[in-house]
Formats: sequence, C-alpha cells, structure tokens
Amino acid sequence: MKVGVEALELTYGEHRAVKNLDLTIPDGSSVVLLGQSGCGKTSTMRCIAGLESPSGGRITIGERTVYDGASGTSIPSHKRNVGMVFQSYAVWPHMTVLDNVAFPLKMKGVGRAEARRKAIDVLEVVGLGHLGERGASMLSGGQMQRVALARSMAMEPAVLLLDEPLSNLDARLRDELRVELRRIQLDRGLTSLYVTHDQQEALALADRIAIMQGGRITQLGTPEEIYAAPASASIASFLGVTNVFEVDSLDGNRAVLADQGGQLLVDEAEAGIPGTRFACIRPEHVRVTPATGEGAATATNRMRGTVEVAVFQGASIRCTVRTGTGLAIEAICPPPVTGTLATGSEVSLEVDARAVRLLPEDVTELQQAQEVVAV
Repeated sequence: MKVGVEALELTYGEHRAVKNLDLTIPDGSSVVLLGQSGCGKTSTMRCIAGLESPSGGRITIGERTVYDGASGTSIPSHKRNVGMVFQSYAVWPHMTVLDNVAFPLKMKGVGRAEARRKAIDVLEVVGLGHLGERGASMLSGGQMQRVALARSMAMEPAVLLLDEPLSNLDARLRDELRVELRRIQLDRGLTSLYVTHDQQEALALADRIAIMQGGRITQLGTPEEIYAAPASASIASFLGVTNVFEVDSLDGNRAVLADQGGQLLVDEAEAGIPGTRFACIRPEHVRVTPATGEGAATATNRMRGTVEVAVFQGASIRCTVRTGTGLAIEAICPPPVTGTLATGSEVSLEVDARAVRLLPEDVTELQQAQEVVAV
C-alpha cells in the first residue's frame, strides 16, 4: 500500500528529531532513508510504525489515516498492519524456525493449520524451507535474520519497515542478503521503507533514496541520480566523495582553491552555476599513471605528485597523492601493469574537467519533490 507522510514533526523536549518532513512511498516501491547516526531516519520509521508519538503532521497507510496531529488521530501500532525487521534478530531460541514464523499468526487468531501453511510458504521465499524443524538457537546470524524477515512477511503487512537489519552481519553475508532482500521485494511487490547509514545498501535496495540530514530530507532521487549528482558537498562526502576542496573564486572555468592555492579546470556548465563553494571529485575519476611530463590538455586536469599511502584492495588500489601545490587527492585505480604503486612513488594524475562538480556546502532548504514518483 501507498504510505504518505506530511509535515511530520517529532520533538524530544527542546530537540527536534524530525522537522516538517514530507515523503510518499508508492505502492510496491522501496524507499531507503540514508543518513548518519542521529539524523532522524529511525525516528521517522518509528513514527510510521506507531512506536513514537509525533508532535505534528499526518501519516497515511493506503487510504487510512493512522496519525493526524490536527485531529488527534493515532492508531495503535498493532492495528496499523506494518511489519518490522530490526537490527537484533528477536528470534525465540526455544522454538523451531517454523514455530517462530507461525507464532505471530496464531496470536492474530489464524488457525493452526493455516498458520503452518503460511509459515512454510514464506520460509521457502527466504530460502529456509529446509530448516523449518530446526531449533532457532542452532541458526547462524544470517539465517536468524531471514527468520525475522519471514516472520514479518507472514503477517502480510501493508508496508514492511526494516531498521538496519544487516548491520550485525559480516561483510560477505551482508552482500548476499542485500541481493536476496531486493529479489524478495521485487518478486512480492512489497511496499518497504529501509533505514541504513550504508550507502552500498541504499544503492542496492532502493527504488528511491531519501538523504536525511538534521531531521530533514535534503535530497530525494533514484540511486543513479543520488550517486551521479549529489546536491551538496556534505552529501557528496557522505556518499564517498573524498576529494572535497573549498573554492576561493572562479576564473572563467578554472576554480581557484582556497587553502591549497591550486586550480582545477571545471566544465563550463559547472562554472556558470552561481553560489557554489566546493569542488568535488570522486576518487574513481582520478587516473594515476607513472610520472610523465604534465603536458597540456584543454579538458583535463594534469598534475604530478607523490604517493603518500597506497592500499591494495584486490581489484583496485586506493591511494592518496600529494601534488606539488600541496593538494592531497585520493584515487581508486587498477593495479599497474608493471611494478607497484608504492609509497613515495612519483606519479601523474589526470582528472577530466567534467568529473569536477561544484557544489554548495549544504542543502539549506528541502529541495526534493513532494512525492516519490513510482519507478
């Protein structure tokens, strides 16, 4: 079902955790709230679930208003038909896997045989059909998280809310379950809201990503839009853009940097945007090669520098290079064909002018659309 949030406010004493927030999750769509700890994303989810009492605004699930500050309407959590999956697995260790999934159905008044059938069906969906009779205490962490997901899905909720459910798992298992979660969401057409501070999870699981900062949504878009065009330098930095340099002034299509005293060639379209203060370059857009003459190129920044640190990551090397003007630039590049990219190596850097984004430091007003458009 469609979920609507209008002008949502949540305060704790004098602290405003959520500030005039608007968000729409279309039926069957997956929206991810992405942001640093303390930005208000979990508080927003808990308001939708009915686990927090908002200070104002309106929340609808389908055609039903579950909270309205103006009229005083507030439907209890257990009557909102939402399923929640938390960081902690909350699996009953003394029960079998099947009983864990069937138990909430029985508490809801579903007959024993019907509850068992639904539990078996949903365990097959999450890939645990063969473990139905196993004791829950004998499961791995990833299997327990699947049981928690199955238990929520068995209730056939109108909306599925997931609060960083993969954060307690190891890196490889997180990668596997991201794919599995996305498959389940798409196959079953689940309306879902996912909370995370992990950008890779957000990119993998979302139809739309809502970036939250300071209790507000500061950017809303598809994963491709968010990744390619962050709205501010602070968002870019959070999304892994490690090369963020303050701009002192623009000289045509050259950005004069404030502290380092160097310059960066930028695209003419970027140079024409007023009020920009920071030059942002993704590390994967920096090309590192053995030191050569700087040469001249009309559309390329070319610099020489010294490798300060290089970290081998298998398919890539992440390194920091200090240029002659004192600029520290991070790069993610393939290993060299010959030799090594060792600390102290003299290298050349190349950055296409089109890869340099000029951005304001922060988004000062809500700039996202008022409604998430279905993909």
